Amino acid sequence: MGGGVENNTSFVRAVRSGTRLHAVATPLTRGRKSQLWEGRILDDQERLIAVGRVRLLCLPADDALAGEVPRVQR
Repeated sequence: MGGGVENNTSFVRAVRSGTRLHAVATPLTRGRKSQLWEGRILDDQERLIAVGRVRLLCLPADDALAGEVPRVQR
């Protein structure tokens, strides 16, 4: 089970509706309970559109979080 602890996104360039975009995600750190990822959104000319980082908390599905065991829907 995972959840976002911190998220930051910067939008660098505007795009028109219908523009084809693609994303590249790169792990910066991958620990046992926490991961930091960077995502980059690029257009078809490889220009940077947006960049973001997210820190994820990774717990086994049966671990308690804030005193409660979250329900995981599959």
